Amino acid sequence: MLGRYREALAEFETAAAIAIEGDRAAQAAIEHKLADLHHRLGDFDLAEAHLAVVTELVADTEPGRTARAEADRAVVAYRRGATDQAAELGRAALDCAQAAADSGATAQALNVLGMLAARAGDTAAAEGYLRDGLAEARRRPEPGAAVAALNNLARLLAETGRVQEALTVAAEALELGRELGDQHRVAALHTNMADLLHADGQHDAAMTHLKEAARRFASVDVGDAPRPEVWTLVEW
Repeated sequence: MLGRYREALAEFETAAAIAIEGDRAAQAAIEHKLADLHHRLGDFDLAEAHLAVVTELVADTEPGRTARAEADRAVVAYRRGATDQAAELGRAALDCAQAAADSGATAQALNVLGMLAARAGDTAAAEGYLRDGLAEARRRPEPGAAVAALNNLARLLAETGRVQEALTVAAEALELGRELGDQHRVAALHTNMADLLHADGQHDAAMTHLKEAARRFASVDVGDAPRPEVWTLVEW
C-alpha cells in the first residue's frame, strides 16, 4: 500500500458493495484487503470482523486463504494483548497452512508464533519460529512475508545482544521492503533501523533513518481522526 488509506478504504468498500454475489473468492479477497487496512489503522475490532468473514466465505474451498486469515487474526489478537487467543489462532493457522502446503500462509503463521514466543521470553523458540518462517517466505516470489520475518528477527537479535547481526538482518528487511512500495511499513523499518544504529553508537546514521521514517509516516493518509496506532507499527 502506498499509505493513502482514506482513498483505499473508499475503493475497497465500493468493490465490496458491487462484488458479484456468489463469487465467494472475490468477496473474500476484498474482505481481506479491508481487514488489512483496518489493522494498519488500529481499528482492531473491524479488522477482526472482516477476517472472520473471510474465513466464513472460503473455509471449505480455499485452505491457503483461510490459513492466512487465521494468521492475520492471530496478529490482531497479539497487538491487542490477547496472547492466549493469538497463540490458539496461530497454531490453528499453522496446521491449516501446512495441510494446504501453502508456504506463504505457513510463513505468516510461524512469524506470529515467533512474535508470541519472543513476548513470552522464550527467545530460543522465537528464533526457531522466525528462522523457519523466513525459510518458508523465501520460497515465495513476493517479498512481503520475508520482510515481516526479517524485521521481527532483527528485533529479537537486538534484544538478545546480537546488535551487529541484527543490523545485517534489518538492512536486508529494509532493502526488500523498499521493493514493495509500502510507505507505512518502510517507515516502520526505518524506525527500527534507527533504534539499532542508536544502540550501536551510530547516532548520525540513526538520525538519518529517523528523519526518513518521519517523512514516510507523514505521507500516510489516515483521514481526519488521530491514529496513534499508525506510529506504533514496529512488528507485523
